[in-house]
Amino acid sequence: MPTADQLNDLRRKILADEDVSQDELRSAIETLTGERIAAHAAANKKATKTPSVKVDLDDLLG
Repeated sequence: MPTADQLNDLRRKILADEDVSQDELRSAIETLTGERIAAHAAANKKATKTPSVKVDLDDLLG
């Protein structure tokens, strides 16, 4: 799982139009979505569960 510094480095590379590997992108996406899901779950502990949509990163990233 990338650290905040690694995510910032990845962001800098993307903004500078440098080459970024699919593994780096996949790791960052999984980290960010995991953090967002955890934050959402903590905020809505008592909310009813809705089914989540599964996304295949291989299809999205090529």
